[in-house]
Amino acid sequence: VTDGGEVIASQYDQGIVRYSLSTGEETGEFPIPFCGDILVCGGTLIVIEGEMIRQFDLSTGDEGNNIPFDGSVGPVTLSTAPDEKSFLRCDSSGIYRWMLGGNIWERLVDGSLTSLGMPSVNVDGFAALKDNAFFVLIADDDRYQPLYFSYSADTPTAPSQELSIYSLRSSDTVRQAIGVMQAKNPDLLLRYKPVLSGDSVITVSDAVRSLNTELLAGKGPDVLVLDYLPVSSYQERGVLADLSSVLDMDALCPNIARTYEKDGSVFAVPARFAVPQMWGPQEAGAAESFEAFVNWAEKVQKDDPEGKLMLESVPVDLIGEFYLTCSPAWRNEDGSIRPEEFADFLTGIQRLASLREGMEISEEQRSALSPNVKSMIWSSTGTGEDLRIVTMLSQSFQNMAFPDAVTDLRENIGFSLMQGQAKDVYVPECVLGVNAASPLADRALEFVRTALSEKVQRTDFSDGYPVHLKALEDGAAYPYKEGDDGMQIQIYEGGEERWL
Repeated sequence: VTDGGEVIASQYDQGIVRYSLSTGEETGEFPIPFCGDILVCGGTLIVIEGEMIRQFDLSTGDEGNNIPFDGSVGPVTLSTAPDEKSFLRCDSSGIYRWMLGGNIWERLVDGSLTSLGMPSVNVDGFAALKDNAFFVLIADDDRYQPLYFSYSADTPTAPSQELSIYSLRSSDTVRQAIGVMQAKNPDLLLRYKPVLSGDSVITVSDAVRSLNTELLAGKGPDVLVLDYLPVSSYQERGVLADLSSVLDMDALCPNIARTYEKDGSVFAVPARFAVPQMWGPQEAGAAESFEAFVNWAEKVQKDDPEGKLMLESVPVDLIGEFYLTCSPAWRNEDGSIRPEEFADFLTGIQRLASLREGMEISEEQRSALSPNVKSMIWSSTGTGEDLRIVTMLSQSFQNMAFPDAVTDLRENIGFSLMQGQAKDVYVPECVLGVNAASPLADRALEFVRTALSEKVQRTDFSDGYPVHLKALEDGAAYPYKEGDDGMQIQIYEGGEERWL
């Protein structure tokens, strides 16, 4: 609403339109389509469009300079400052002020030092109050809650300590733990920048070599995310601190939490884990070994020579499909190879590859598969309907929603763990360790405890199942109301609401 007695609205069919409050009549339009937040501030219309802000003079309608979003993260919301001489924006990266007629964003709140920076948080609303105070409405874990920010003269401008966290690739679980711990420790800066970020030119081998040099010299980051790193080597060289003091085994899945236990000490702990899984015909799911699965595949192909059997059929791709569930059987405890088991694996791969004739599927079918789906077996049922086996590295209950619904709609279709030469395989994810030489070892251990807490673990980032037992149980709860299998969608047609 303007001081001149007008209301300005963003409308689907007309874009930005102004109306007289006294007559209700349209008084003008602005040359911009329907968009996000709009504000009136000191005689200026502020409009979000794409990755920038556009300004219009309300008295003349002329457009001023465009304002880019400088380093914004996620959805952006705006608010007029109480003095009407500036406006503010809020997103996951923080809260910023722009003076009318100015040329730079002033950061008032650093999102990385607050819960705004947590991956589970989405900014949904924002209001600037007097004396540099703000309300921010956030959606966190499907719940709305308001956050109140106010200036504190007693809080240091810059944290007095800095805890460094290292990982090769970005982790939402790590970022969530940073947000939770940062909110409780304003005196501590948690510094996290994954080495292999989008603009990185360094290779994995170069990154690991550089890290090893630091660690063996008694230096390096305080917390290590050990995915893709040589955990056993670090453990043997005394690089990793014992985490036993911060692990509540009663609250965690004990077999997962003890993955890296040795001589009563735990030098690394997975914050998440994944499970090789398959769904499809019950006969395939009943295969208790790689050999039994290959036998089943050969029988299906023999019974239906014209049917499509596998998505992946080239040996190098098949090796990738079955590596996780077979490779644990190839090595002795000292790391040496078991020739007979390894030879059996290669023989099984060769047998599967020999079935590849006529198994090609279309690019359209291939592109329809979600990224976590690793292979698919097709077989005719004789009724004109295809059966398919999907194998996947399951990392989230969300991964199971679609196939779970399919199992209710199709006969003889079900779930099973994917068994290979090894049985009941799981894959540790987001493996955390603490640098034994860290001068902030207590803070580093506190970070590990935070990452394993229910508050962090309850959020599903699709980067692995939670290790925390309560979070795992809650995540497994059936999310739909009675009569809803998760395969419904709400649409509006002819002004009426319909469910398909």
